[in-house]
Amino acid sequence: MAYSNVGIANMALQRIGARSSITTFNDGSPNAIRVNAVWEYIRDEVIEAIKPKFATVRVALAQSAVSPANTDVWDYAYPLPSDYLCLADDNKDDNAVWPDDVAPYVIETLSDGTLCLMTNYDSTTADYQIYLTYIRKVADPAKYTPSFINAFVFRLGAELSFSVPESGGKFEAMMTLYERAKKRAMGFSRAQDYLEDENGSTSWENAR
Repeated sequence: MAYSNVGIANMALQRIGARSSITTFNDGSPNAIRVNAVWEYIRDEVIEAIKPKFATVRVALAQSAVSPANTDVWDYAYPLPSDYLCLADDNKDDNAVWPDDVAPYVIETLSDGTLCLMTNYDSTTADYQIYLTYIRKVADPAKYTPSFINAFVFRLGAELSFSVPESGGKFEAMMTLYERAKKRAMGFSRAQDYLEDENGSTSWENAR
């Protein structure tokens, strides 16, 4: 059975003891309205916290024609993708921002509100483009992993516990379970990396 947003929402409602499920996000029921009000906010929060592999993507950045407002500090701006949530985790072999010459850099907005990577690195004259590995918004539940869904359901349940009458103040319990599920999901995600330790071993027992 394919994962669905409605199925995820109903799992969250079930875990906090809601008396009724939803058929669609727009079925007009009180619980559908409650889910709709917080869905995207909580989904993106959990993706940002876990940084799952299904949300990790690498892209080349193009330099903006608009200069940073604080040109005394940064010379160039590189707009970030519209689905950007946060940088992926760095590691010694694969930095979130490449090449190393891009550093130092900051993530700030231009005067027009565009979120950008600010740096003194000029990709138009340098040998390499700037590549960014980042965590993006993912709305398709078919891409979610079971461990991510479990964490998402607990976090969504915690948020819904404020508005679902039958929840009986289950916020703290849901958040405790969410923290446990989040760590497990992060572990599953990181286990997919292929890393070498300081001795050149590729054993997962030694890699760090």
